[in-house]
Amino acid sequence: MTEHKTISEKSRRVAKNTLLLYFRMLLLMFIGLFTSRVVLQTLGVDDYGTYNAVYSIVMMFTVLSNGISGSISRFMAFELGKGDALRVRKVFSSAVVIQIGLCVILFILAETLGLWYLKNKINIPVGREDAAMWVFQTSVVYLAIQLMSIPFNCTIVAHEDMKAYAWVSILEGVLKLGIALTLYLTALDRLKVYSVLMVTVALVIRGTYTFFCRRHYEETRGRLLPDKALARQMLSLGAWSFTAHGVGVFNTQGVNLLSNAYFGVGINAVRGIAGQVENIVRQFLSNFLMALNPLIIKTWAEGNKDYCFALVRKGCKFCFLIVLLFAVPFLFESDFILHIWLGEVPSGASLFTCLAIICVMMDFMSNSLAQLMIANGRVGKYYTVTSVISSLTFIGTLIAFNCGAAPQTTYYISAVVLLGIASVRLLFTRNACGFPVNQFLKEVVSPTIVTALLSVAVIWLPSCFMDFDKTALHCIRILLAVTVVAVASYFNAMTDGEREYVRNVVKRYRRKN
Repeated sequence: MTEHKTISEKSRRVAKNTLLLYFRMLLLMFIGLFTSRVVLQTLGVDDYGTYNAVYSIVMMFTVLSNGISGSISRFMAFELGKGDALRVRKVFSSAVVIQIGLCVILFILAETLGLWYLKNKINIPVGREDAAMWVFQTSVVYLAIQLMSIPFNCTIVAHEDMKAYAWVSILEGVLKLGIALTLYLTALDRLKVYSVLMVTVALVIRGTYTFFCRRHYEETRGRLLPDKALARQMLSLGAWSFTAHGVGVFNTQGVNLLSNAYFGVGINAVRGIAGQVENIVRQFLSNFLMALNPLIIKTWAEGNKDYCFALVRKGCKFCFLIVLLFAVPFLFESDFILHIWLGEVPSGASLFTCLAIICVMMDFMSNSLAQLMIANGRVGKYYTVTSVISSLTFIGTLIAFNCGAAPQTTYYISAVVLLGIASVRLLFTRNACGFPVNQFLKEVVSPTIVTALLSVAVIWLPSCFMDFDKTALHCIRILLAVTVVAVASYFNAMTDGEREYVRNVVKRYRRKN
């Protein structure tokens, strides 16, 4: 009875944190959509494309941070699950020291290799070389700030204190909205102003996270207590993760640079728009997983495998359903949605956006399986195999572009590669963790695929008999698409317990109103 009560309390905490993060995400989404429109209109396609191309050079070095970030989160949540306060303090201290070292490496690589690539390889419109240099240097500083923020962000997430995370993120969104409005008013070079103000926002957010953590979490205060053995363990896990995330950076920022080399800054602008939508979808998923992932690691550390596996299945299933809510409306109404958002839509943005969302769906449907492998800690062979498979996206894109393929080909290649990675994740979690694959196929894969097919079919049929040429009809189809996905998910993809939870939430909401 006590164990059941504890599990129920954990489930409620996950649900509460998820709802809180979604409130934050909805607000940020509207701010972000407006901000993106203003930035695109004020900078113009060429400057917007230039920013994305130059920014991609620096973001190639996020390989330094992404790998160790997952390692820090894992160790922090694991030690909190065990309740060892001293070990938690040592994890944080070791993380700070590691990040300082990575910042030094970042500056060396960026100011040598990165600067060489900027001056010799990237396609920049004539007369914008000086502005591109401003973007490059401010982006290096921006990334260094992000690196030093990682230990504090991981601490907040590991403590499952999502209220603080949500409010600071909202502050960040509001400040970025201020940047967009400033671009309308300034008479200076807007690309330079934009790059400098982005760094200013990063500094403010970095200071806010530091102040909050030192006020609420004892492990972040006082003298640092780095532990060499613990740091080696974190770097060892981070090294394997480094390989996987490094390949991921090449598949995003590397492909951006390839697109610039073969097609110019115009394609970078289109990919930037698709990336904005993709990031919104990823943020929705990350909010859900941010509440779920620490619990997956903690329950594994406690030895509660059955509940841990149940959380993994829920994570995979609901990630797919969340993306489906975006994918179906975009599949039928991408031109209309992008026009409402941006006004004048660059050619190809609609197709790129739809393909990007589909790739996100394929990626996150198995994301919680990767988290289970991280919780297990035996990730060497897993990261090696998945990194080799993932690298086929960049390699395949390079070959395809050399053969004269269209710029959207990279998304088709990525979709096939992501399906392969999902299959490999299933095999590894079964062998390393004892994860029940058949139950996963029955409870996750089968109902979600059927839900997706039903949703598309129901929305597609009216399209065969109606001409959607009026704004009202476009809006009706978008609302219909969201409704159909929600209803199909409720009746076809959710379990009895999940449907009961939804009904209870609705009842509580009605009683309050």
